Amino acid sequence: MFRGEDLRHRDFSGAELDGHRFEDCLLAGARFRGASLAGAVFSGCRAWEADEAPADFSYADLREAVFERCDLSMASFHRARAYDLSLSDCQAQGTDFSQLDTRLPVQTRTPMVRCTMTRCNLSYADLARIDLTGADLSGSRLLEASLDECCLRDADLRDTDLNNVSGRGFEIAGADLRGAVFNNLDPRQLDLRGVRIRPEQVPLLLEPVGVVIED
Repeated sequence: MFRGEDLRHRDFSGAELDGHRFEDCLLAGARFRGASLAGAVFSGCRAWEADEAPADFSYADLREAVFERCDLSMASFHRARAYDLSLSDCQAQGTDFSQLDTRLPVQTRTPMVRCTMTRCNLSYADLARIDLTGADLSGSRLLEASLDECCLRDADLRDTDLNNVSGRGFEIAGADLRGAVFNNLDPRQLDLRGVRIRPEQVPLLLEPVGVVIED
């Protein structure tokens, strides 16, 4: 266990750290590139500081890993293996999650996907080319997030902030959008079949196509 330790700029690249626990540690500049962190727990850690490089988890094995109450702003999770990865109550502004592999690494006709990012600040995060089918992102903020080719089919997006999200080819059919706020989900460009919303959210879907709702 690492508890309250200053691990800034430590190089854990390729290290075997499965099941390790990191509590209240400073991780700015730490390199976990390609490390094995399956089942690891990060609690209250800070992976970013001003004038410091962010932490690097790219290509790491993060299957069943847990991040809770961490500041992961600007960190890189690019191409990490992440089936059943869980983030809760984390700051992840500008974080690079691009091509995160959320699929169970077995050959099945229908890929099994599992990922949780609840009550997280994902503003300006890069979520490009991630399969988040059925993922739980409830209560999170995705303001200005990049969603190029991101699959959010059947995802739990309740009470999320989706204002100004952008991206080509992202999918959202079947998602639960109850309580979410959004300003550019254009039904002319997106498949919104099966999307769940509340009556008061109807204008949010009609405004992008120019429909004026008057009392």
